[in-house]
Amino acid sequence: MRRILEAAGFREITIQSHDEKVSSGDLDAMTWVLLKVGPLGKLIRENPVLQVAAEPLLREALAALADPSRVQLLASIGIVTARAGAATR
Repeated sequence: MRRILEAAGFREITIQSHDEKVSSGDLDAMTWVLLKVGPLGKLIRENPVLQVAAEPLLREALAALADPSRVQLLASIGIVTARAGAATR
């Protein structure tokens, strides 16, 4: 990311990692969301027959994380700031 911004003329570039626990609710809600969005959701949309096998495994993995009344996963993002370089004419 830094190289792309530098090549585009940005300066004073900072990239900070930020991790946060996120939840869609209980075990049922989180299972539903993960089967609909993200990489697993894409795989299931493209191959619906896989949901029969994937769903019980997903539920088991999520249930093992902690309290099934509020399943949380760790989300990671990068917060990027930069200043535009001087305008060229």
